[in-house]
Amino acid sequence: MLKILSEDLALILLKNKIIDIKDRDIYIYGLEIILSTIAITLTLISMGIIFRKLILTLVFISIFMLLRTYTGGYHAEKFSQCFFTSIGIYIVEIITTSLIAEKYKMILGIFFALVSTIIIFIFSPVENSNNPLTLEEKRKYKKKSRVIILAILTFILIGFYTNCIKAEITFMVSLTILSIGILTIIPVFERRKKYV
Repeated sequence: MLKILSEDLALILLKNKIIDIKDRDIYIYGLEIILSTIAITLTLISMGIIFRKLILTLVFISIFMLLRTYTGGYHAEKFSQCFFTSIGIYIVEIITTSLIAEKYKMILGIFFALVSTIIIFIFSPVENSNNPLTLEEKRKYKKKSRVIILAILTFILIGFYTNCIKAEITFMVSLTILSIGILTIIPVFERRKKYV
């Protein structure tokens, strides 16, 4: 469905001479990415409203989009896989945040944040075969992912130690970067499995 919609939009852009025919496939791909991001984001926000967890949902979306852009890692091959993986990760995080007792959120949150920071420092960025990176892009993404993860780690530590941010929010940030850390190392393990 997204492919068809993207192709239709690209055709409109072609007819209006906004894009060149040789760039059509690039625009179709870009439009698919934009439309899928919008669909996932709107679904997550709707779920956040339904679950009465809108703030946590916005935290999840913000951290996920900000950091995931630079870390790379696992990417689903189809939109439906991406959609359900993203929604699944979100639901697991919302449930986990609700089920973990307040007294354990700080220790678990800091542990998750430290593990994620180490993973991202070592492995990021992990290339996707659909989007290879130049050496310069790898350097740039590594630097940005490290700066972002250190800023998030600092936020988590300050949040937990000063109690100036609700533990629920700080814990959600920790879970989100843990998810990103896991998505970052999946392709690393898949590559190693191929050689064993």
